[in-house]
Amino acid sequence: MRNTLNGSSMHLGTAAGNPAVRRFSTVLAVALLLSAGAIPAFVHAQATTNTYTTLSLSPDPASTNQTVTANVAVNIVNERQGGDSTPSGSLPSGTVAVAGGGQSCAATLAAGVGSCTLSFPDPGIYTITADYPGDASYSASSASQDLTVNGTAGGVSAVPAPTLSDGMLALLGTMLAALVFFVSRGVLR
Repeated sequence: MRNTLNGSSMHLGTAAGNPAVRRFSTVLAVALLLSAGAIPAFVHAQATTNTYTTLSLSPDPASTNQTVTANVAVNIVNERQGGDSTPSGSLPSGTVAVAGGGQSCAATLAAGVGSCTLSFPDPGIYTITADYPGDASYSASSASQDLTVNGTAGGVSAVPAPTLSDGMLALLGTMLAALVFFVSRGVLR
């Protein structure tokens, strides 16, 4: 059998043996199967749903040795193709590792949110990071926030006021009276 294409004749038996024609035929067959829905929809969808993590620290600023609560949320980025924005209607679960400034805790997620507490013995500015490791359904994500930790009493240590004995108070009173006397007489100017 002979066929005419673009004014030239081509023998179909020869074209079928051509590697370029075989690749084109394979691509065409896959495209037809995809458009007909013969290949399951999960092939079109992403293997995991993308996430982003948020972190908030309270209080900020904090004082040394004060309990700081790290509130985390793992949210879903709605860019999944072919299906619901969440696999099987679920939300991210598992734990989020929170660490920084030599301290760490783990926030267990329930419906995508969780919290844990930290405490810092030394003043400073610390970068706290929340890392969600991801799972079979959700991608990994993380967030960071700086935390200021001041020394006790707003950054100033409390120092007790000196106490004066009765004898010291009497001596100061006598010295003040002498000073007033000499100034009023013009001896001290």
